[in-house]
Amino acid sequence: MEKDLNLVCLISTFLTSSVCIPALLISGLNAYNLFKEHQAHLEHAQHDEEELKEYPYQNIRYVIYYTLLMPKGEEVFLGRW
Repeated sequence: MEKDLNLVCLISTFLTSSVCIPALLISGLNAYNLFKEHQAHLEHAQHDEEELKEYPYQNIRYVIYYTLLMPKGEEVFLGRW
């Protein structure tokens, strides 16, 4: 029993030190780089917003999509079968 407990402690220590910590560091570095890229994009996009124009036809929706996906249409969402 003592031998098994020592083996489990050794395996968990090995996994924590050799797998988890480097994986957390690498994923944290990746998240930081993505955040910096996103901030740079937002700064660039703020300058472009002034040039954009809103047209009345940009957000027109002609199709109700859930009726295409489900034959009963909105009855499914309202709870009536």
